[in-house]
Amino acid sequence: MELSSNDQAVDAVKDEDQAPLGEGAVAVVYAGRLGNKRVAVKQTKQLKDNHLMVAEAKTMRSLGSDHPNVVSLLGTSPSISAAGSQATELFQLVLAPLCHRDLTKWASSSKDRLPLQAVRVVAVGVLRAAQFLIQKQVVHLDWAPCNWMLVGQPGSAEEFVPILVDFNASTTVQKAGTDLVGHINHMSTDILYGGKAVSKADLQSTGFLLLYLLRRKIFGVGDGDGEEDFGDFQSRFPGGEDPTNRNLLKRAFSRLLGSPSKESLNEIGAVYKNVSCCFQDASTSVSDLLDDDFEEEEAAAKEEFQEVIESLIPYSPSKRKHPWDIIKKLLERIPSNVDGLSALTDQEKKLIGDKFEGEEKDMILGHF
Repeated sequence: MELSSNDQAVDAVKDEDQAPLGEGAVAVVYAGRLGNKRVAVKQTKQLKDNHLMVAEAKTMRSLGSDHPNVVSLLGTSPSISAAGSQATELFQLVLAPLCHRDLTKWASSSKDRLPLQAVRVVAVGVLRAAQFLIQKQVVHLDWAPCNWMLVGQPGSAEEFVPILVDFNASTTVQKAGTDLVGHINHMSTDILYGGKAVSKADLQSTGFLLLYLLRRKIFGVGDGDGEEDFGDFQSRFPGGEDPTNRNLLKRAFSRLLGSPSKESLNEIGAVYKNVSCCFQDASTSVSDLLDDDFEEEEAAAKEEFQEVIESLIPYSPSKRKHPWDIIKKLLERIPSNVDGLSALTDQEKKLIGDKFEGEEKDMILGHF
């Protein structure tokens, strides 16, 4: 079922007897039904926040519902036009069905590093979504692992199909003026340093996401130095000595420093490790960060992922590689009959046909 072009409301029933699929500051996501179809229902907690999800609905509506790695909007209740300031009911987004498992839960499900083949398959889906948004001129801005749901249950054919959700922070591509929103551990330097929603901002965040998935020690709270204050971190950040950058960094970290603690300093330390890899004269390298997570006999795999991440995270957006160039590299190490690679869209088939030739093109198409 597709979103009605004339903005008619759809009548979905949420299942409040089950635990919510997810919950954020603004909304709760429930399992539900739309007629005889399973759906997910995202509902605001308070009327005053309806306008936030109306904006989200408009963004999702502009994307359509034709990409397998981006959640589909099936409709809203009430209609978008009826959810204004005088609304008397909480606003709902009716979405394609979602499960309880996101990349955060998957990454924390084992003390060991995640299986490399599964990480490759997930990365292909994430990169496909990134290219889709680039073509649509939309920037998600909150590329955190909790906003990537895995479609299937463990052991199913769709176990490692990632779906991008939560477009609450999203915006269209613009030069400046974007608020600092989303999870700071995965925020691109385009936003962190300048509030610029450039088209490749989410691409850099994909590199940070892969670092998160590949490290045995989860990248986040508890992964910083813990003993240093903000002034120390600020002076060590690339460009942190510049007054403009210093003010931007203060603004970015204000949420964490509202009540300073070892955890908040650790989180700033984790951001520092991400950002430090993005500059040409980086004091920390991707290789350094991955050293403890690959055995000697895994040198080839480490080199592969290091190259992938380094091609995603440069500070300059123009130096970040095209998503399908990176997908091609990952597919070279993925068997053609592996589960988890959803069928290509017509737009993707055209892009592959225009960009690749001969054996490269055949290899890519043979995986889907």
